[in-house]
Amino acid sequence: MLETAIHEALNGLHAYLWKTGQWQPTAEASILETVLPHAKVHLGFYASRIPRPTYAEPETCNAQLNDVSALDSSDASASGWRRLAYLESHWVRTRNNYVPPELQVSVYAGAVSGFGQARLGPDSLPFLRCSVDGWWSGGFRGPDEGPIVGMDNVLDWPGYSCVFVPPGHLLLPFQFSPPQINGPLVWNDTSGKPAVRFRQWRILDSHQLFTDSSSHEGMDLIVRPDVFAQLEANCRAPIRELLMLRETAA
Repeated sequence: MLETAIHEALNGLHAYLWKTGQWQPTAEASILETVLPHAKVHLGFYASRIPRPTYAEPETCNAQLNDVSALDSSDASASGWRRLAYLESHWVRTRNNYVPPELQVSVYAGAVSGFGQARLGPDSLPFLRCSVDGWWSGGFRGPDEGPIVGMDNVLDWPGYSCVFVPPGHLLLPFQFSPPQINGPLVWNDTSGKPAVRFRQWRILDSHQLFTDSSSHEGMDLIVRPDVFAQLEANCRAPIRELLMLRETAA
């Protein structure tokens, strides 16, 4: 029904713009960019879905500045890789298992450089605002200090996707190929092996029998050990992981 309504509205758009005196040479192209969904982002997001990694539950984490540690061997495809960004929400019950969750606990962790000289505000996150198109254009250009990874929120009529974007300016020595249009959000090296990966997961709430609600929703951005070494070499200060927590009523 939505698709039919959009078609009907767009079929009369040209005449409507002329009738109301709003037509311009770029008007219809501008409206088209707004109406068309960002299909390659949605395809890449869902193609990047994995089982939840063996991360600690968000409510057990502590807000602090950590070393960027290597991922453990529980995921053979990412053993030894480094996590540059991580976001996860857990909907928690404190009473009966079959009542709606009362609490949403979210953890935000992002790699930062020179954090002592570039501290974040109390309402900030350890990520930079950028465009998700950086996945296909070589990443984004960020400041010399502070958060390293970018994040973009894509909202259009097919849905909502929150995506991490790699820092292309810190990975110039590498030659990466962009993701395929219908494939996962991955940068491969010249040999075709993954070097930078975006991953996302969702666990359904098994106690909510008549709704499509989640118990966990999360995502991360991980890089190969040699890629992380290049990141450190290109940063002016050591790379640490800044972890932040937020609790809100569900």
